[in-house]
Formats: sequence, structure tokens, C-alpha cells
Amino acid sequence: FLGGKVLRPRAVEKVVELYCNVCDYVIAPADYVKDELLEFGVKKPIIVIPNGVDTNKFKPGKSNFLRNKLKLSDTDKIVLYVGRLAKEKSVDFLINSFAKLKEENVYLVLVGDGPERENLEKLILKLGLEEKVLPTGFIEHANLVDVYNSADVFVFSSSTETQGMVIPEAMASGLPILTIKDKVFAQFIEDNVSGFMVDKKQTVFAQKLDNILQDKDLRIRISKHARQKSLEFSLSEVARKFEDLYKK
Repeated sequence: FLGGKVLRPRAVEKVVELYCNVCDYVIAPADYVKDELLEFGVKKPIIVIPNGVDTNKFKPGKSNFLRNKLKLSDTDKIVLYVGRLAKEKSVDFLINSFAKLKEENVYLVLVGDGPERENLEKLILKLGLEEKVLPTGFIEHANLVDVYNSADVFVFSSSTETQGMVIPEAMASGLPILTIKDKVFAQFIEDNVSGFMVDKKQTVFAQKLDNILQDKDLRIRISKHARQKSLEFSLSEVARKFEDLYKK
């Protein structure tokens, strides 16, 4: 898929249309991608098969990985972000929203690294959150299971994802998810059932996050449905869909 940095958007659409129309089938990772391909003029059959998540690996559990690493207590609550620290991920939005929380024993943990890390660290210092917002830097993928299982809530505010694999990983781990409203995340999250999606406004995001943190019963209910929903994206389910397609 050629990006707009190389060709003008209309040229990109034309290249995609020509390429897809010499294929037998086209696989899109989400419904909105299928809709865009149809708008480009793709005539060949398009089937939606999302990327799969290893639900045997990512599953609900209890870990003190982050608490031990960051010297937090069992009573501290962890709000987790996992991903690159890049401008398009809108991590600054998460930090600014988190700054509006009043609860003392809540920490925002940023797992990942990237070109925006220095700027984000300056923002953290500017807001006086150096003891509350904790960047960990890069953590090996093998440790991500324990990372997810260390957290109480997962947050994400990027609006540039094709699918956003950290969302189904966190859901499979049984985490309540809070994201901004985006068509990408709508394939995973049914609002107030398997997660939460709100407008990209700091006060709105902060209020919803506060509600989730304050209501343990709500977190338990959402966690259960999040895990159940994630099974639709398990590797075995995705493999079955590919097998059915190839048989055609």
C-alpha cells in the first residue's frame, strides 16, 4: 500500500484500484478499509479478516511486573499505554487528560519508546507529573503479557491506526479499554459493554477514566466482556477464516 508521501492521494487510489482488480480476492483488516477500497473502484470480492491475537498467550492474570519495576504498591492503580512514542499516537493527549485526575494513588505508565519521548518527558515535567506519569522505555515483547496483567485500565488515543493490535491484546488480557471514538476501534469495542469510546476532549476522557477507576464492579464487568470479544480475533478463528477463503 503506497503512502501519500510518495504519490498524490488520487494516484494512490488508482494504484490500489489497479492492483486489487488483478487479484482473485482482496483481504481487508477492517470494514472501514473495505469501504475505502470500494470507493477507490475495486471490483473484485473483498473479505474482511482482521489480524489475529494470541488469546492463549494474552489472557487475564495477575502480575506485579510493573509494580516491582516502578516500585509501586499493591494499592496503587495503573493506567497503561503500550505503543510507540510518536506524534501521531497522541500520547500528549493522554498525559494532559491524566493531569486532570485528582486521585492520589493512580499512575500513568507509558510502555514504549520513539522519537517523541523527549518532548513527552518535557511535557511531564511542565505539568509537574514526573512522579505520576512513568515512561518505562522499550520493554521486550516477551514481557508484554506481564505488562498487561499489571495494569488496571488500558488507554489509547491514536487516530492513525489501521487496526491497532495493542487493543485486542489488552482486551484478551481482560483489561477495561478507554479510547477515543474512532472507526478502527469500533470493530473491537462496543461502548459500555466491551470497553469505552469517548470524544477526543481532555475533560471528557479524564472524567470517563475517573469513573472507571472508581467503579470496581464496572471494571470487572467490562473486563469479562472484553475477554469474550477478543476471542473473535483469536489466531484459530482468523486461521479458520483464511482456510475458508482459500477453499473457495
